Amino acid sequence: MVLLTALTIPALFFSKQAMHPDAAAADTARQKLSLDEHRPLLLGILFIGLLLWRSPNLFLHPRFWAEEGQFYYNVLQSGDSPLTLVMRGNYQLITNLICYVATLVPTEWAAHITTYGSLLVASWCIVLFSRFSIENGWPLTRAAMAVAILALCAQGYEVYLTSTNVQWLCAVSLLFIGITSWADLRGTRKALLYTWVAICALSGVPASIMTPVFLVKGTLLRSGIHFRLGLILAVGTAIQAAIIILHPQPDRLLSPTVLTMTAPWLLQTVASPIFTGGGTELLVFFLLWLQSNAALVLAYVVLLLIAAFALVASYREAKDKTTVIVLALVWILVPSIQTLGALGDTRKLISGWMHGRYFFIGVVCFVTLLGIAANRASLAIRLPALSLLLMALCAGLYQARHGAWRGTMLEGPSWSEQVAACEGRRPCQVQAWPAGPGWTFLLHRK
Repeated sequence: MVLLTALTIPALFFSKQAMHPDAAAADTARQKLSLDEHRPLLLGILFIGLLLWRSPNLFLHPRFWAEEGQFYYNVLQSGDSPLTLVMRGNYQLITNLICYVATLVPTEWAAHITTYGSLLVASWCIVLFSRFSIENGWPLTRAAMAVAILALCAQGYEVYLTSTNVQWLCAVSLLFIGITSWADLRGTRKALLYTWVAICALSGVPASIMTPVFLVKGTLLRSGIHFRLGLILAVGTAIQAAIIILHPQPDRLLSPTVLTMTAPWLLQTVASPIFTGGGTELLVFFLLWLQSNAALVLAYVVLLLIAAFALVASYREAKDKTTVIVLALVWILVPSIQTLGALGDTRKLISGWMHGRYFFIGVVCFVTLLGIAANRASLAIRLPALSLLLMALCAGLYQARHGAWRGTMLEGPSWSEQVAACEGRRPCQVQAWPAGPGWTFLLHRK
């Protein structure tokens, strides 16, 4: 009920009123208006329902995932301020606040706070996507298909249901804010939108990368609200840059190659959504086994053709060309910049799912571009776009039940059982996911 209420309030808050076409179609228009008003709630229920079906254990027995346990919760339980906490050269206000709230509840419930707090942010992204889909004339079925694909994509396994990676959800929310018109916002609603953007600006580097989108759109299209939001993000970018400089990370290698800057983008944002994360892993294994330049070139050509179709078809069919340009730039540039600044060996990004957080927003852009292409009248464009969307939906449904790679994300020691096993002893060593000595930490709170 709490999640449904959380979905309903912003849905009503940001819903747009549709115009009745004429008296003869008044009844049809009323039905469409009713569906549009309830679309955020319907899509939110679908999104949460698919996540629950995909990974029921995470809802019933929440866990800490990686950094949110070993770093954020571990440090905040000792009394550090969530407003000043910097981890691994990264300042994430939302993650800090969620993990801080987790320290205020009984320890056995702490992982519930981080898991469901992240779910609220993801649900807010669905509300924003819903408004975008209504504004661009998407039928409910098309919007539902896109939401289902995003809920089940391989990259989402690392992003959803953990406060560790909320920064990438913030970037997705900014994407839909950036490609949606907000001219009808007034008063409190506008203030809340500004507040959300300001919070995102202080919640990781992905939001900072979105700054040019708002500034360019605000300047070229004379959109005052987007320009002002861009200025807020610019201030946040300056703060994030200062933090990165003051807290350098030796794991950030900054050593790009042609292969690491192109192959991960094609594999994770094009191949993986359509052919599943596991299928893409098989493709990588096959290419490595063949050691054939011809096979590698063929794989590049096929994936580039699919990407080119999504770009050209959506641009040709879009009512608002600017939206497609923004989606294309974000799809190409944001994952590429994140690949450049990724922690650790970037060759590990050549995968169908590994470190998928860096490419999650790219998947969102790819699916949205296909949705735009599939929403227009031209049959020659609509059918291939719909076919790719259907393949992506089937891929998501299939990999929700198959694929050994999912075990890393969905299986691990029970948090509540670990807390119970401590029997009040403090400090007590506990295990965050993924399981292994690298993600253990000492529990001090009771």
